[in-house]
Amino acid sequence: MNTNEPGSDGGSRYTYVISVVISLLIVIVIVKLTRYILGPPKEEELASSVNGDGDPPAEVALEVRAPGPVLCAYRRGDGWREPTCPVCLSDFADGETIRVLPACMHYFHAACVGEWLCGNDTCPLCRAAPPPPSPAGSPAKATSTA
Repeated sequence: MNTNEPGSDGGSRYTYVISVVISLLIVIVIVKLTRYILGPPKEEELASSVNGDGDPPAEVALEVRAPGPVLCAYRRGDGWREPTCPVCLSDFADGETIRVLPACMHYFHAACVGEWLCGNDTCPLCRAAPPPPSPAGSPAKATSTA
């Protein structure tokens, strides 16, 4: 067989390279489609991949938190004891949004106490913790099996 004949060896080499490139493109498309369809990884999957376990936890504990601060509008004469916000020391105006902490019933301008509540669950005045959840019908922790 003469190696100088056109198409004898060169054509099969190009066919092989084109086949490999097309196969790689198909694999990449399949992987991208799979990731798109499945969406981002779940927290349990991320935790197991970081820990190296590979096995998801058998039980996941969900903490039920007490109700947070209540937002309402201040109205002078509606029975509010203090007309002044203890954080900024300015008087409440009619219709202003205030936050009432359910543990101690202290109230503040919503903006004044908002930053505090981002990092703390207690009242900035008396440090009262939120009340525990009521035992009737709402357990402190609920568990679900994964």
